[in-house]
Amino acid sequence: MTVQNVPHSAGPSQPNQPQEAALAFARRVYQDYTTIGSYQGPQVPLHIAPQFNRDEQRIAKAPFRYFTFAGIGDGTAGPGANLAMAGGLASGNAAVGLAGIAGSLIAQKRARDAAIPKWHELPGGELVITDYGFYMLSADGMTAVPYVRIDGALLTGWDRIELTFAADAKDAFLTPAATTVFALWCLAVYPGHPQLGILVGA
Repeated sequence: MTVQNVPHSAGPSQPNQPQEAALAFARRVYQDYTTIGSYQGPQVPLHIAPQFNRDEQRIAKAPFRYFTFAGIGDGTAGPGANLAMAGGLASGNAAVGLAGIAGSLIAQKRARDAAIPKWHELPGGELVITDYGFYMLSADGMTAVPYVRIDGALLTGWDRIELTFAADAKDAFLTPAATTVFALWCLAVYPGHPQLGILVGA
């Protein structure tokens, strides 16, 4: 998987070069849109029909790792968790009953722990970034994510962006294109985002 249009490291002689190149590219894209109204660089190929707008500009593509912030289950161990305890006590065997109680408590704790929201990694792939949104291309297929469906965005590193959606759903992407996605989302949805001024040097 290659990074196209988003520059990457030229070699070990230039420390922080991937970060600096990614930030410079995001600033260039931002400047193109705010001064000229469109991206002036080469577009990347994508062999699918436009999903956002027939005039969309396909600005860059880059690999991504994908994470979602969620709990698994509702925090209950399910109806089978207490069966061992009941069976042990009914048989009169205290050892089996105590083992059943311990097993039930462990199952309940695991269920509660699993229900606590945390970051889970899902299949990654390649992002294609446009002026209307981005495409997630992975082994699972293609998903089009328009910027207007994203309620919030936060850069937590030069290569990591967290996105929030309706109903407090939260995803994160680890990608060299994070700052470009962020700049384009700000232009489309929240031009007054406090991190944007820092990113573009305003």
